[in-house]
Amino acid sequence: MKILLSTAFFMLLNLVVQAQFFVQKLPQNQILQNEKAYVVTNSGDTIHGIISATTIDSERLKAFTIKNEMGKTKLKTLQIKALAVIPSVTARFEDMPLLTTLKRASDESFLKIVVTDWVIFERVQLTTKKEKYELMQLVNPGFDSRIKVYAYRHTGETISMSVDDMKLSGGDDDSHYVSVENARPILLRKGKYKKQALGLLYNNCTSLSQEELKWKEFASHIYTYNQACK
Repeated sequence: MKILLSTAFFMLLNLVVQAQFFVQKLPQNQILQNEKAYVVTNSGDTIHGIISATTIDSERLKAFTIKNEMGKTKLKTLQIKALAVIPSVTARFEDMPLLTTLKRASDESFLKIVVTDWVIFERVQLTTKKEKYELMQLVNPGFDSRIKVYAYRHTGETISMSVDDMKLSGGDDDSHYVSVENARPILLRKGKYKKQALGLLYNNCTSLSQEELKWKEFASHIYTYNQACK
């Protein structure tokens, strides 16, 4: 068992040192497990406190209560621009917790930007004929000034391993919602990334135009674009 786990550990370590990762995903049904929170309303007000109650429908947050010394404020997700929480130790992330530690083997300058206690959700307008919004987690906080990348709820994983019936997952998601320069997000999929990335995302970036763009390096490309293509 120890040998097998050690082998899996080094396989995951190799994945991490080869590519930079987005932050871990927190399911919306885990938002209630929080130590601190703040919300930005549509009117621009910021309310700090803790999330004391939530209404969840099909794993999506529909409404919540934020509590502080001034009392309780009940809000629907359509009334807010953003919600951020610091999860408690009881919160269950979708990604394997070990990845948080393994990330420290990567680029230190990248880690200084991306490592944060806060999990940020933003209200995003979907690319549908009817006006429709959804709360999505921002997975590239700290290097999101040009391109915002959001977790897609229905995504799959391109990499996963099992050791003695214990699933070790932490691979690349196969799709993300992406907003360029605050435009309405588009759904970007792994299978089309190589052909579409330069035209849709990095068309003015010489630092990336000479590269063969691979999906497993998506986070690294976003980081490069944010740093070098201003």
